[in-house]
Amino acid sequence: MRGEGFWLTLRTDKSLSELVAALREEGLFPEDETWWFAWNGLEIKLPGILRDFSELDKSWDVVRVFSPRAELRLARRGRTRGCWLLTEQEPAESVPGVEIVSRAEFVVEDGHRILWGQKLRLPDGETRGEVMFPRKLNYELDNDDLNKAWVADVKLYYDSAHRLQAVRYARLYQVVPGKTKELKAQPFPRPEKALGLKEAKNALQ
Repeated sequence: MRGEGFWLTLRTDKSLSELVAALREEGLFPEDETWWFAWNGLEIKLPGILRDFSELDKSWDVVRVFSPRAELRLARRGRTRGCWLLTEQEPAESVPGVEIVSRAEFVVEDGHRILWGQKLRLPDGETRGEVMFPRKLNYELDNDDLNKAWVADVKLYYDSAHRLQAVRYARLYQVVPGKTKELKAQPFPRPEKALGLKEAKNALQ
């Protein structure tokens, strides 16, 4: 399904937790329907339900907070930070304490992504993970059935030349493995491809 999306550049002195709370008041990030993930050079926070707003204010390099209604993005740029809001509903003209610096419009199409992680049997029990990774993939999501795959509904933002500019996450849910084919989802590449290991090996030969 095609529609219209808005990409807003924001400026604010609010902390990220305060900003998300303000946008929740605008109806963009409902309780129990808001997820997040983040990372910095030392830590990765895998996608999970947003339960504790204070976690957002840790020294992350990149943070994504998303719901069926919007996605808020924050990325550090040296000593400053950039902040953007992507949404398919007409944005509010103003939010207290937030300046809308710019606004761009895009064509939006529905899509899906399959998150990494499958059922593994390890000496200490069953878990979700990938053999290539030296860690378990613990998504902080309710009722994680290891026999099912985690799927993300996403919104694909295209410019006027139909070039993909952004993938906005909308919600997470589980499906049985066979159902992922019906979704026409694009799974993340295998770890060795994503990390460039195969190309690096070929270059050394």
